[in-house]
Amino acid sequence: MSNSPPPVITLEALQEEVARLLQQVIPVLDAIHTLPFQNEWPSQSPAKFYLQCLSQAEKFLLYCWERLQQGSNDHLRIEILCWDGEQMRDSQSVLQQYYQFYEALGNWFRLTPLLAGDGVWQDYIVFVLCHENHVLKRYSCADLAPPQEELELLAQHYLMQMQLVGDLDLYSFCLDLFTLVGAFTRKSYFIPFFTFPGSENSDDLDTDHQPFYQYLKTSKNWSDLTKEYLQFLGQSSLMRNE
Repeated sequence: MSNSPPPVITLEALQEEVARLLQQVIPVLDAIHTLPFQNEWPSQSPAKFYLQCLSQAEKFLLYCWERLQQGSNDHLRIEILCWDGEQMRDSQSVLQQYYQFYEALGNWFRLTPLLAGDGVWQDYIVFVLCHENHVLKRYSCADLAPPQEELELLAQHYLMQMQLVGDLDLYSFCLDLFTLVGAFTRKSYFIPFFTFPGSENSDDLDTDHQPFYQYLKTSKNWSDLTKEYLQFLGQSSLMRNE
């Protein structure tokens, strides 16, 4: 969708909005980069575009914050206009990475057995939690595994970080970011958003995993589901080996 440029923003309001967006993006990037064990999904589509989009946005927002703290307000207005020009031409820009993310998320949904939900970002994170062959899944069916208490601590930390990632919707974040930029450029930006229709054929649904998907998605605190998560991984590993 396209959002109309808002009235010209004051520098005080800009500082508040920059701080708010940084408070969203920094914890998510920290969570992705400090996952407690090796994960493949951050380097794969659509996650790699999600990560690159947020990284580029963080760099821009930190630059704006530094300029605001220095009182370089006149330069900041000019530099926001320059940054806007780069968004149209640079393949690594926030806007271009978002477009690639959105296309990749749609491709993932079309190529993946249908899950609960509409193929939004959180659906992808839930899918990764349940299906990626990470260390917790391997331990769930191994003869030699760490003590249960250690596994639970590891799983709890992992769930907490993954919820941070799943909760930050890139569409809403980019919409807010480019609404802010549009106040200076007096332009509107195309930030697409679509949902994907679920299957009308109940035979297509992943009935073995769907209840746990919904359990996660409706929970406000994933780390409270540590024991249920480990139990789910153990059961799915047994089903896979039958």
